[in-house]
Amino acid sequence: MKNTTVTKKALSTVITNLIILVVAVLLAGVVTYYATNVVMTRTTQEEVRIRKPHVWVQEGDNAYAALMIQNIGGRDVLIDKVTIRGVEAPWGGKSEVIATGNGVLLIFGPLSLSNTPIEPGSIKITATVSLPIDPTTITITDTDNFDGTGTLAGGVSASGTINYATGEWTLLFVVAEDGPPNDGTPITASYAVEGAVAVNFYLVQSGDDVSGDFELKELAGVVYAQIGSVPAAQGDWKSPISDMPLKSSGTMMFFITNPTNIALNDVGTTISMTVFTSNAQWIVETVVQAAEIEDLG
Repeated sequence: MKNTTVTKKALSTVITNLIILVVAVLLAGVVTYYATNVVMTRTTQEEVRIRKPHVWVQEGDNAYAALMIQNIGGRDVLIDKVTIRGVEAPWGGKSEVIATGNGVLLIFGPLSLSNTPIEPGSIKITATVSLPIDPTTITITDTDNFDGTGTLAGGVSASGTINYATGEWTLLFVVAEDGPPNDGTPITASYAVEGAVAVNFYLVQSGDDVSGDFELKELAGVVYAQIGSVPAAQGDWKSPISDMPLKSSGTMMFFITNPTNIALNDVGTTISMTVFTSNAQWIVETVVQAAEIEDLG
């Protein structure tokens, strides 16, 4: 009988395991490279620095907070919200269309805003007019006092009144100067509701000296913050309506009135303040201070 022997060759167990290990390492390297590339592209270029964080509280549990945000990264960022001790300070600004121009009407009101009472000094009304030639957006604000009934003025000669308690307002345009608001264009009012958490911002301009620290000021019963003479006036603080863009190398200051979770017995306590952007969170800690407010009369 003929004996036939069949010889089969195969990889050894050691070589098989080695191949599997090499393939796994290569796949892991590809995944790691991809993840690193995504992270480097989307987040590392975003670099936000929080400077001069402050939280103050005074007798009666009136609380205030301020901070400066610097975008020192290589990309623009979108500031989504600010939290104090984990509680959001919501963008408190209200915005509504209060009238519509028809190209002829010069007198508007008396009418009332939807939300009252209004935070004194927070009112800002915008309207589009066409004199002398091109359409121009003018801003009308309280010019002389921030309590009771304020006197509104803006543009060349637009004027009016605002009652902070009732929200009642009037507007007057002069045809030979500002002219009537354009036909079909809205007249819009933005403002803050009194007693609510109010977030205000100021975009630092070229030439502004912000090397000092925040100090609290009070004018006509309204408390606001300044660094030296920046912002130059109380009315330069604006109320954000939506997320706030901040360009690369830009600086923005925030001032918060009535944060809900700060009370007088928190003086001396360390708390956190967090700035949320669309890609990250930036956290800093500060110690709650007793408020020292300079009365400007």
